[in-house]
Amino acid sequence: MKLQVTLLKMRRLGKGLTQKELGSIVGIPQSHISMIENRKMVIRSESMAIIAEIMNDSVDRLFDDDGLAREWDIEEMTRRS
Repeated sequence: MKLQVTLLKMRRLGKGLTQKELGSIVGIPQSHISMIENRKMVIRSESMAIIAEIMNDSVDRLFDDDGLAREWDIEEMTRRS
């Protein structure tokens, strides 16, 4: 069984930000950050751009074409590091 996590969550944790802190920066509630990280909410393009800038990453890498956070296989990510 593969363990999947969104790259957004990994980047947020890597920056030492809580969901509440990220939400405050972006201007959306913590509950929305949680839903975005769990792929239960589509994010607006304006918010995608702000998050990508904060995470020093690209919108295309963090989000798919449908506006959902991209999932990554943790095992694959650790092999690349």
